[in-house]
Amino acid sequence: MPFIDVENTQMCYEERGSGIPFLIIPGFGLDNHATIATFEPIFEGKGGWWRIYPDMPGTGNTPLTSSITTADDWLKSLSIFVAKLIGDSQFAIAGISYGAYLARGVLFRYFKQVLGIFLGVPVIIPDRQSRVLPKFQLIEKDPVFIASLPQDERKEFEEMATIQTLSVWDRYKKTIIPSMQHSNWDYLNKLQSTHYAFSFDLDAELPPFNSPSLILTGRQDNVCGYRDAWAIIEKFPRASFVVLDRASHCLDLEQVPLSNALISEWLDRVRLTVKNDSYSADVKKST
Repeated sequence: MPFIDVENTQMCYEERGSGIPFLIIPGFGLDNHATIATFEPIFEGKGGWWRIYPDMPGTGNTPLTSSITTADDWLKSLSIFVAKLIGDSQFAIAGISYGAYLARGVLFRYFKQVLGIFLGVPVIIPDRQSRVLPKFQLIEKDPVFIASLPQDERKEFEEMATIQTLSVWDRYKKTIIPSMQHSNWDYLNKLQSTHYAFSFDLDAELPPFNSPSLILTGRQDNVCGYRDAWAIIEKFPRASFVVLDRASHCLDLEQVPLSNALISEWLDRVRLTVKNDSYSADVKKST
């Protein structure tokens, strides 16, 4: 697995394809198994994109280091990662959940280089107690199937998913559970409880971003909600803001075809903004 030396550690990543650099940041505590599973089907038949899937510190194949202990450190690590791997090229960026919070931080640091941004079920307010959240709502459930699952496997799924069926569970089991298995949860839980937010006011300092954007939220998302994301809409004058019904924080598992179509349309909008298309489908930036 390739890696970039960052802050006395090796930040590992996977890459697919070639063309326009596209950085994809996973949710908190998940490695790139989840992002690869979510995004790669979108690129079937869609060439010209160099997809970059990093593992954040303490997840997947990226080891911990004593120098990375805060959200600011994570943003600094991502900034160094971008500088060394992508350089001064323009790039698109996506983030899921807490990865969307980090993606907005990267946008702030590399504002003039970012071609477009996708925020999926985004963390807007790091402090969960300050978020505006809908109450948990169960819309569809297969009680016989759910009862057949071991208690330790089904607990978090039952607390989060608004569609509790075999098909959604299969995607959860293949995508989310493997992404959590190689994470250092002692480290992650400590960071989440102490330094989960940036030390600066991101929303106050980030200027309006006038390039293609997509903010995708779930109407039944009881983890990050949807109302807080609307509060930043004026920061993204070219954003599509979508609230999907039958969609929790597991939106990408519950609404696969619709989610994929929206992301694909956003990628097409980003492609149209590339004025000097110097990104060959056959050549990616040398690392």
